[in-house]
Amino acid sequence: MTNDSLIYDINDKQPTAAHANNQGLVLLYDPIGKWMSGSWDCVQYRKGVTHWMMLPDAPPITQTREELNEQRFEQWLAAYSQGKQLTFEQQTIAHQAFLKGASYV
Repeated sequence: MTNDSLIYDINDKQPTAAHANNQGLVLLYDPIGKWMSGSWDCVQYRKGVTHWMMLPDAPPITQTREELNEQRFEQWLAAYSQGKQLTFEQQTIAHQAFLKGASYV
């Protein structure tokens, strides 16, 4: 077990910026709400927090959300159309269906 996987009692040790991941977050424990991530400096505003621990750094973002959604749509469309050429109107309808959660089974 490494030091960054230790669970600390909030009364014994407070998180600092040095404990936060690359997004400024730590993992906080509230017996009512269970584990939740939050800013390292928000402990005094979170009533009921009893424990905390460090979070790993978030992976680097290589694509924007829009680019990732477009890539996922293209993959979904390829499976949905099964190699058939779709008209622009059909692609537009398929894109709307994809955005509403349609899945190809």
